[in-house]
Amino acid sequence: MTMSQTENTTSVKKDAIESVLAFDGIDYYVQLPAANTDYSQGFTVEAWVQHKSFRSRSRIIAPIQK
Repeated sequence: MTMSQTENTTSVKKDAIESVLAFDGIDYYVQLPAANTDYSQGFTVEAWVQHKSFRSRSRIIAPIQK
């Protein structure tokens, strides 16, 4: 797993499946650095998520709103 930065106090849990990030569902996120990459041919983003519930307009992957 590679990540550049986690915000707040996101914990990494070690289990039978290597490691995972545990979020509180309110304000934790992983921020990746800006990359000078040519996305003109498309790209794939993948997330394996176990959720207890989703609020209205929830997102798993989204751009940061500045």
